[in-house]
Formats: sequence, C-alpha cells, structure tokens
Amino acid sequence: MTFEPIDRTHKPAALDVICEAFYEYPVMRYAIAESGDDYNHHLREVIGLFSENRFGREQSRCAPMRCPYRQHRAESPKRPRG
Repeated sequence: MTFEPIDRTHKPAALDVICEAFYEYPVMRYAIAESGDDYNHHLREVIGLFSENRFGREQSRCAPMRCPYRQHRAESPKRPRG
C-alpha cells in the first residue's frame, strides 16, 4: 500500500471517503441522532471539524493528532476510590 501526502485541495474528496466510511458508525449515529433528514449534512460538518485540525497545519501532509486531554489525564494523580 502506498500513502501519498494530501493538502487542502483534496479536502472535499477526503471528506467524501471518510463520511462514507463513518456513515453507519454507531458513535456518529448516537452523537448526531437528532439530525433526522440533515444527518448527511451534519455528519459532513462533524467530520470536517475533525479533519480541519489536520488540514490546518502548516505541513503539507496530514500529521498524527495529539490529544492534550489524554496527556493531561495521564499526568493527573489518581483519585482514591471508596
């Protein structure tokens, strides 16, 4: 398999593929369940927001995202259970 870097000009095509892949994804169905007839539009908006982070970088290729929440949680002290 060969991967090629993509830039912002490829965003519409990338969104088409990703939206098709996540169309029946249970998390998406749950997250935008009340969309009704606007499900396709809302799915594209949500996927577009996630992908914007990658396309918005100065790099010309998609780079892995870092999740600051996970890093923060990993560094947080554990609360006692009880």
